[in-house]
Amino acid sequence: MRMELNLKSKKQLTDDASEQIIQLILDNNMQPGERLPNEANLAKMLGIGRSTLREAVRSLESRNILNVRQGSGTYVSDKRGIPEDPLGLVFMYGKDGGVELALELMEVRLLLEPEIASMAAARITPEQEKKLLRLHEMVLAKTYSKDDYTDHLKAETAYHGYIAECSGNGVVKNLIPIINSSISLAITTWDAELREAVTKEHTVLTRAICRHDALGAKFAMIAHLTRSREFYIAAKAEKERAQEIKYLKKNCN
Repeated sequence: MRMELNLKSKKQLTDDASEQIIQLILDNNMQPGERLPNEANLAKMLGIGRSTLREAVRSLESRNILNVRQGSGTYVSDKRGIPEDPLGLVFMYGKDGGVELALELMEVRLLLEPEIASMAAARITPEQEKKLLRLHEMVLAKTYSKDDYTDHLKAETAYHGYIAECSGNGVVKNLIPIINSSISLAITTWDAELREAVTKEHTVLTRAICRHDALGAKFAMIAHLTRSREFYIAAKAEKERAQEIKYLKKNCN
């Protein structure tokens, strides 16, 4: 019984220390990539022992709040406490190459992103407009280049993620990983023709956001996502036809 109480006490100390570190980050408005004080100074600031501090740091690292770099220090994680796979998509990918999952994610994106684009158009600042235009140009460059599709993926996810950031809503900003999960599934199956088409739609969307046209941005995003959805529907039908032909060949011989 005494050992159990000690273990609970140790866990409580670790939890309390974790909350203190989070509060320190918030109080000092620390941004992703900023370095925390070294272990000795941080333990002194928080009034805790080093062993408790180490346990707290390990706990916060597992929660994607901190990032420990060996030999360098402890930093605020750019993952903002968001799990790698918040929706458990790895278990939903399936045997169809992800087409069914991509369609389901597209439905979620159609629920969210048109409104996100509308908010971005209403709230975007002049400085944000400049960055959004730069990100749009990067997508254009990667669309027509001969680079691997992963380079286009990075540009695409950065573009959509920044629109969410321009919405000015912190919760929306934390939805970026979910949005990006959908895009990463899409890019692996997109063909060159579709990539070119949706990039042109980016141009319409970018212009609407930068001229503060909330309604125009909303419908531009709907058009953009609907084209991709139609592609997935066609891809799913094609896979189903291929499976049917394979089945018939196997069982009719």
